[in-house]
Amino acid sequence: LARDMTAATEVYILGVRSTAPMAVYAAHILSAAGIRTRKLDVAENYVDGVVNMDRGGLVLALDFTRYHKGTLVLLNLLRKKGFNIVAITDNPDAPVAKVAQYSICVPRRSYDYTDSFVTTTMLLNTLAVYVGLHDKSALIGRLRQYDETTQSLEFFF
Repeated sequence: LARDMTAATEVYILGVRSTAPMAVYAAHILSAAGIRTRKLDVAENYVDGVVNMDRGGLVLALDFTRYHKGTLVLLNLLRKKGFNIVAITDNPDAPVAKVAQYSICVPRRSYDYTDSFVTTTMLLNTLAVYVGLHDKSALIGRLRQYDETTQSLEFFF
């Protein structure tokens, strides 16, 4: 997955409903590692984003039990258009796994309407570190630039 992400012109991250926070986090942490990312959200008007997608991009679909139908519809369209799709899901038989070129299955726990994505977060962190360490000086430069930007915008106390 790390090799595929670094070879892609951009990584399009798709996650809705319970996976939306994971998609936001994936875009943030992978971007920090130097991967161009864009989040796609099927809950809103995503047509403009889809029309302008680069065929050299990789679609990273996050989808877990109670699979969102909109995710599958969009992935089927992108598959027909020739996009490479990778799924991170909780079951090898998940609908997104069947559309993807390959999938990574991670456990997810759900308790009383709350979801735990510890394993997915660790996977994303590991990918970001692995990719970032291939060019340590570029990674340090990006992190410094991020720090300088947030300080100049006075984001933090």
